[in-house]
Amino acid sequence: MLAMVNSMVAAIIYLLLISITLLSILRVSPIVVIKKIGEMLKTSDFANESKKMLRFFEKAKESMLLKKFNDSAEEKNQKLS
Repeated sequence: MLAMVNSMVAAIIYLLLISITLLSILRVSPIVVIKKIGEMLKTSDFANESKKMLRFFEKAKESMLLKKFNDSAEEKNQKLS
């Protein structure tokens, strides 16, 4: 039967079956496991860091726009001179 799928698919199926077996032996609800994984991935540090990065990129964008504006104004002044 395993000849019908490649080794990667078979490994995924085995891991799924092992995890289901472990959950039933340990009497742990799959919902609890999913929530715990979600809590580990979702941290407040990540949210704070992303807000800081957003502010940084907004300031960088603003400074780039000001630089472009100043450069174009200098070019106009040089053409008028």
